[in-house]
Amino acid sequence: SRKRASYKWGLWKGAKRMNTIWIKHEKLCKILIILTFICLFIGIGRVLFPYYAQQTRFSGSIIGWYVNVELTPCFVIKDPNHLEHETILDISAVVPENYNIYVSAFTEEGLYFYLWQKDDSLPRTPRIMRLTEDDLLEIPVVWPDSVSHLRSGKLYVYPDKFYLTFSPGYGLPHKVYSIPKEGGEPKEIYDDLSMRSFGDDISQKDGAPLQYKDGLICIRQNDSVLVFVNDEGEEPLFPLPVGTANLLKGWYEEGKSILLWSRDPNYAVVVNLQGEVLFELYRSWFLSSSCWDVHGNANNGILFTEASLVDYAYFPGFYALDFFRKERVRHFDSGIYDTRTGNMIPLYWKNQIGPVCWSKVDYNPDFFERLLASAKRNRAASNVVDKQ
Repeated sequence: SRKRASYKWGLWKGAKRMNTIWIKHEKLCKILIILTFICLFIGIGRVLFPYYAQQTRFSGSIIGWYVNVELTPCFVIKDPNHLEHETILDISAVVPENYNIYVSAFTEEGLYFYLWQKDDSLPRTPRIMRLTEDDLLEIPVVWPDSVSHLRSGKLYVYPDKFYLTFSPGYGLPHKVYSIPKEGGEPKEIYDDLSMRSFGDDISQKDGAPLQYKDGLICIRQNDSVLVFVNDEGEEPLFPLPVGTANLLKGWYEEGKSILLWSRDPNYAVVVNLQGEVLFELYRSWFLSSSCWDVHGNANNGILFTEASLVDYAYFPGFYALDFFRKERVRHFDSGIYDTRTGNMIPLYWKNQIGPVCWSKVDYNPDFFERLLASAKRNRAASNVVDKQ
């Protein structure tokens, strides 16, 4: 009984001492308890979040190509679900001497691209090509003379046609031509396309048209209204900016929502096709120049580069989920943003490989190897003829 009484007396004295400390340092104790719970929450999150993020599955293939290699068209193709799996595709064999190449799209049919003369004194009408597993084909296009003095831009591939943008000169509105898939005479369908950047066009990219259904979503030159353009005409969507966000970055979820960025203040919003804000993706609460360049999309994913709003100066921002991410995409590097979980997956391509697109073709090394074999078989001569 004495031991029991002594034990109770000890407990009472300990509780009294703890109560005295709590009363004396109540605020400090509350702060310590809150910090303990925060650390516990972050610790559990850092364990569970990567596991949850690993459950995401992407479709298609990540396409990049080597930079600073004298325009050699050599591609790096990665499996987005297993980034250690990659295929190197060198198609330099199909590029004639004195021609440059612009790659447009990898499809289940093959690779679409166009060629144009390096010599400015020669006609610079583009030659649209398709490399399949069996052959190299030139699409027979009868270009009007008015196109010969224009600089060609991006080629968009549709099931039944192509769209190709042209620039008449610095600061002037660009044109869009529609070309039948089997070739023939192009038709000018739009002449008020803005391709000028609203931000620093050295360290970040914005304003590129978005492929949508049978047309393009783009910025109208004279009033900065986002419009949908196809062979039938133009349909206004909404004006820019939305708030102060006027940098058109690309699709957030392809065909459904668009990513816009604001320079001052620095934040990013996702809007629907009516311009209504769905949510805020990023906001800089401190000094930050972070922004994204979007290169392509697939189910659950965005291929992007961490760019800068202010020349090559870079002040990294902070994302809320950085507490839980195992790693994030660094300055001027590329990676995948998981739209399902908010995770980031770096590609570690900085200064070596530039992102091209996120192809809809699922990663299939055998298919890409067959394209490579076809490119070697169909070596380009000075004139590539249509073999259809």
